[in-house]
Amino acid sequence: MPILTYIDDIPLFTNKSEAIAWGATSSPRLVGYHTHEHEGQIGYMAGRFHQANLNLKQRSSYQNYIHEANQANVILSNKINSLEQEKQELIEVLQIKKFNAARGLDNIARSKINNIDRSLVELNAQREEVQLDKKIAQKSNPKRFELLLSSNKIKENHLQKATAAVKVIEDNSKDSSNLVLNKSRLQREIQEVIREEETVKRIYRSNY
Repeated sequence: MPILTYIDDIPLFTNKSEAIAWGATSSPRLVGYHTHEHEGQIGYMAGRFHQANLNLKQRSSYQNYIHEANQANVILSNKINSLEQEKQELIEVLQIKKFNAARGLDNIARSKINNIDRSLVELNAQREEVQLDKKIAQKSNPKRFELLLSSNKIKENHLQKATAAVKVIEDNSKDSSNLVLNKSRLQREIQEVIREEETVKRIYRSNY
């Protein structure tokens, strides 16, 4: 019986037959069904009309928690994807061996990769916690949600923590090195050196 979420203490199901069955056994009995949209998916709820069972404060707290968890997940996922892309680019930089040893890029690139790996571990752990807490909240109902918060079974302020974590990583990344490392730049520099070497060779051959 997949439940998408709870709205006003009433479960939102993935299909209408589950919603009708739930309404038939509820007290008071709810006849028929109506729909709500949840995270882009249409869900079905018992009763022809929606009746709010919670006060505004309870609804707002529950809905804000889910909303902020979604935002935190997006922020963390975007940063994780960005770091993984940066790591891959640095790995490609290490493969350009012509310049690396002479300019000391090997050590700088490896140091950056190590920093990225540590950041990825932290961000992935934080994202997993956000996703787990959101899942627990959605499987509960808004009344039980308040108990989960008060007993610290789920964490608060996920959006604030995610924003702060990303800012710390970005600040540390700015301070770690002023050198811009990227594959395309190094390749351009290498091509310039190759052209200079070929020019020198031509001049040498023409003179001797």
